[in-house]
Amino acid sequence: MIYVEQIRTPQPASFPKAWAAPSGDLALKVTNTTTLAVVPVSLEIFGQDALRYDLDLTFPDGIAVGEYAYELTAGGVTVSSGLLVCRPGQSVEQYEQSINFVEFQG
Repeated sequence: MIYVEQIRTPQPASFPKAWAAPSGDLALKVTNTTTLAVVPVSLEIFGQDALRYDLDLTFPDGIAVGEYAYELTAGGVTVSSGLLVCRPGQSVEQYEQSINFVEFQG
């Protein structure tokens, strides 16, 4: 299972290899498991080894939070498939609050 955030900026993700990679360009098909809508995803390879592909994924605006089935193909041959979970983008909040520790005196 692969976890990504609901953001439009490129984000890294690692996909396991099912077989030795055939020649050809990589393509990623992402389908919502509830609505069966196919989501267009652009990808860029930034690394790979014998066990995985390291990709930068860019999702469109308004992608729904939820589960998606993915299929990664190279030259029309499936090299990896599974579930991809899209979570809400995390916002970083900083709290300005001082904490005073008091020792118990009995």
